[in-house]
Amino acid sequence: MTVTLRTAVEEFVSKEAPKERVLLESLDGFDDEQTTRLLKRRSKDPLSFGFAEIATLVTPVVWIAVQEVCRAAAEPAVGALRRRTGALMRRVLRRPAPALTVPPMTAETLEELHGRVCREARTAGLEEDAARALADRVKEHFRPRDPDHPGEPPERP
Repeated sequence: MTVTLRTAVEEFVSKEAPKERVLLESLDGFDDEQTTRLLKRRSKDPLSFGFAEIATLVTPVVWIAVQEVCRAAAEPAVGALRRRTGALMRRVLRRPAPALTVPPMTAETLEELHGRVCREARTAGLEEDAARALADRVKEHFRPRDPDHPGEPPERP
């Protein structure tokens, strides 16, 4: 089953940080690329702030980490020239970027996601233990499930 980046992050935030759903809802009018830029933005003016400066929020940390993993997984499949050409055509035709989809998570991808969440969380101001706990929850949330037994991890061959 294909899940978009936005849906995957919304599911996680609904479960782990339901008070932040308002933040995600405020970003509904933006495509994934615009949302990523908004969430990554850090103000250079000491008297102003963006999402990153309001508080240590789970949503930007999870969104950015999952987006980077999705982008890294798609990179070999989509050449750089094709991606740039597509971006240019979308700008000219004023079409939104297609929604990113979350790839099937392998053990390697989950470890990469765990590391990215830890780094993003530390950058956002979380203590080491809190960053690691958040990364563990994200990793658990994105771990593939056995469709017949959703509460149990899939059997390893």
